[in-house]
Amino acid sequence: VFMSTRSKKILTFFAGIALCIGIYEIISYSTGLTFLPDFFLALKGMFLLMGKGLTWVSLGYSLLRLLISFLISAFVGIMLGILAGYFETLAKILAPLITILRAIPTIAVIFLLLVYVPHFSLYVVFLLLFPLIYQASLEGASEVTRRYDYDLRMRGKWSLSNITRVVFPLSQDYILLGLIQAL
Repeated sequence: VFMSTRSKKILTFFAGIALCIGIYEIISYSTGLTFLPDFFLALKGMFLLMGKGLTWVSLGYSLLRLLISFLISAFVGIMLGILAGYFETLAKILAPLITILRAIPTIAVIFLLLVYVPHFSLYVVFLLLFPLIYQASLEGASEVTRRYDYDLRMRGKWSLSNITRVVFPLSQDYILLGLIQAL
């Protein structure tokens, strides 16, 4: 009752961490340490690994792979989203694929790719981020195309300069939102 708001926030934060550690320990010991090692032994091992240079090099390469996959997802998602927003037929063609990608449980994809594919993190990141970025770009391009349809028709409906000069620049807010959601 006499605690300050900041103290309450700190206390609830640490209570949440203690709860997560407790659940981890319960799962760990209930499975006989088969699936999860003891939390504090794993924490000790992590700190021992952090002292080795190879760990940091491996971590750097892993982050580089994630960055590459994010950039590929962003490029493909933005390009296809803008084109699909401008050309409605392309949006209809890609709709089933995007629906399937958004409906696939993430954990199932991780397990399948982990077993069958080397460097599976590249594919997992792409499969998770691409639909988000694509959908945001599609929404932006569709909205711009709908709103400025008359102006786009004056230049020629199928002119690709409409995409680069009108649709893409005016869709950037939607694209930025998709990229932020993907992070």
